[in-house]
Amino acid sequence: METNTNTRALADYENAFRALNEALNTVDSVHRPEGTEDSVEVLTARVDVMRYKLHMINETLASVLRAVQPEGHMATTRIGDRDVEIKNGPKSIIYFSDGRQDTNTAETVFEFWTAMSRDDKKICTARSPIGEDPGDRFRLAEHRPGEKTYWMALCNEAAYIRPSKLEEVESWITETRDAGCVEYGSIGGKAVKVVKEGERHTFYRT
Repeated sequence: METNTNTRALADYENAFRALNEALNTVDSVHRPEGTEDSVEVLTARVDVMRYKLHMINETLASVLRAVQPEGHMATTRIGDRDVEIKNGPKSIIYFSDGRQDTNTAETVFEFWTAMSRDDKKICTARSPIGEDPGDRFRLAEHRPGEKTYWMALCNEAAYIRPSKLEEVESWITETRDAGCVEYGSIGGKAVKVVKEGERHTFYRT
């Protein structure tokens, strides 16, 4: 049994590194076609593509790290006086070119996380700088008067945190003034672009 487990872990490890290598090759292939001239539009498009692909490298590298974690490993974060599980899964990653509410959001890539109750009901969704402990943002609710209700629910009901679903990120984007600073990202490993439809911001897979 142990041999089979080790073999499977090695295969996962090799597949993850293969995906990382392919992602690196993809970024290396982004170039200006021979015989064409750069313009502001072309340069902007190339920079956007490069940024997005670099974000994908980061996510692929994260999958490598997950692949080599010991079987049964469970990450947790502290909320109130309890340890809350952080569940793995395809991440929701959004690039913010700027931020109107928070001056620290300029040129920042965020992961979106949703806190869930023991009976699998959504408590709230929050964004966290990529690679950081997602619990940090949920803990901030303790010190924000407007989020007191969320903080009490998190302390009393939160059972786990998981990557946010597309509709949860869409709702967050729609309800914040930072929506105008969002153009693209990745939901569930698929590239998306944000489009405003009436009062709602919707993600379309590209």
